[in-house]
Parts: sequence; C-alpha cells; structure tokens
Amino acid sequence: MSEKIAGHWGMRDVSARVMEAMKAASIVPETVTVEQMAPFDHLHPRGFNATAELADVLPVSEGAI
Repeated sequence: MSEKIAGHWGMRDVSARVMEAMKAASIVPETVTVEQMAPFDHLHPRGFNATAELADVLPVSEGAI
C-alpha cells in the first residue's frame, strides 16, 4: 500500500470516521439506506457502478457482516 493511501486511511479507525459522519448527517445506522450512504461510500473514480460490480464478485452473503 502506498504511503499516501496508508497515511490517509491509517489516521484513525475508518468505521469510527464513517459513524461520526453519519451522526453529523443525522443518519440513523439501524435504518440507513444505500442512497444515504452514497456520499460516504462512493469516494472513488467510478462511483456506485464500481461498488456494485465489486459487491457482485465478493464472497459475502446477506447478513454476514
């Protein structure tokens, strides 16, 4: 992993940062929707399409996480 990437994501617990951002946006974790998370989750060049393609090939089933 590049030092630039490690420096960005290694600063603090990423999940805690996401939870803080959700709280600031008044998003309730128990009822969160894909649409509400899009601004936080799709911060990469291909956006939602890339996320959907990756999800389709991951060996994760519903309720596993």
